[in-house]
Amino acid sequence: MDRSSEPLTTPGRGRSTGVLLHPTALPGSPVCGSFGEPSRSWLHLLAENNIGVWQMLPLAPPDPTGSPYSSPSCNALNPAFLDGQDLADEGFISHDALAAAPGADAPLAGQQRVDLDLAQQRYQALA
Repeated sequence: MDRSSEPLTTPGRGRSTGVLLHPTALPGSPVCGSFGEPSRSWLHLLAENNIGVWQMLPLAPPDPTGSPYSSPSCNALNPAFLDGQDLADEGFISHDALAAAPGADAPLAGQQRVDLDLAQQRYQALA
């Protein structure tokens, strides 16, 4: 049986509402969005509004030109999305290293563009 024309549904739930939003658009994280507190707050907001699907664009490490669409790995996460504060709180890095990382003094609000070069520098400093 060809099911390609059937709508995608969650069993027992019918249709769901969803949002397409890349983590770099989330506020409250230095340099670019992360899977730390900004993502947790976003998920709570989605749940409060009965939005059941968060769709994202590619999250893979970018190629040398910055594109995640031709990443060297389709299975890896771009390390720039790791949350430095969570890593420090869990003991993977020191709080001093986090405070000294590039972008530590970046404003958490009012950013108009994501500085991907700074995100890469920050990741490399914390690695």
